[in-house]
Amino acid sequence: MGKASHSPVVQAAEIARWVPALAALAIFAQICLMGLRPALAESRRLDAAEARMHARHGAALEHQESLSYTLRAQQDPIYLERERKHLRAPQRSAPR
Repeated sequence: MGKASHSPVVQAAEIARWVPALAALAIFAQICLMGLRPALAESRRLDAAEARMHARHGAALEHQESLSYTLRAQQDPIYLERERKHLRAPQRSAPR
């Protein structure tokens, strides 16, 4: 006996059997195209921003340390007196 041709009812049943798989594939494709690519782009953008932020934070810490050192010096009476003497002393020319 040869292969029997499928009736429209059997063909509809075959299509209905594949609908859940096709729906899942369509949802997966939408997530990849609409969700995953923008999320990966945002992740790259945030990684670059994080690197810039770490650099700015390091510079701010160095600046804070410099200001802290200056503040400690300005609060030291011995340093202040030496600074006053230095400013009052006549400028000496370099030896020839």
